[in-house]
Amino acid sequence: MKLNFLEILSNKNHTADDIAREIVSLEKKTDELKSELDKLHALSKELRAKRMCGDPVNTRDIETLREKISELEEDVAVCNETGQSLEVRLRERIKKDNVDELEVVEHALQSLKAQEHDQIVEIAKFRGRVEAMRSLLSENARSRFAPNELDLITGIERDRLIQDSPRPTLFDKDRELRKRQFVLKSVNLSAEFETLLSRHRQVGA
Repeated sequence: MKLNFLEILSNKNHTADDIAREIVSLEKKTDELKSELDKLHALSKELRAKRMCGDPVNTRDIETLREKISELEEDVAVCNETGQSLEVRLRERIKKDNVDELEVVEHALQSLKAQEHDQIVEIAKFRGRVEAMRSLLSENARSRFAPNELDLITGIERDRLIQDSPRPTLFDKDRELRKRQFVLKSVNLSAEFETLLSRHRQVGA
């Protein structure tokens, strides 16, 4: 199993997924080392028991086992310490990603606000044009239409324009951005940490 934790710990550009993947790989490596360590401990106890009972045992075999056990214990310690460091790095990455995305969303909302301001100005201009056109008509111009006929025409044109408007509309964008903003502000970073690790553990299972 190829581990890459030294590069990840020395470089802050790795994604949360990169770090989570490495944590899971390190967990697997730690389990392998512990399993091997358990076997060596069992073998060492067996040899010592034989020696205690007077059976011939090669002292060099016991010494070799002691060296291997010591080396494995140090490897496990390195894995545990590195795993803790990676978890700290992952929490930092998740928090930074959350802050960065929230900034992007809030910047988009500000941009949308400026677009809506321009739209309101255009609406005011249209209203001015309508009032100007109305003022140029004769007083009895409206009497040429049946009651509610103008309202019907207005409604049909309004519905047509809404239907033909490009999607997503400013309203759609605002709603989605505010939903995302709410999610980002209310996210439980610890739960996000556990969810991310759990997902990669399932993938690697």
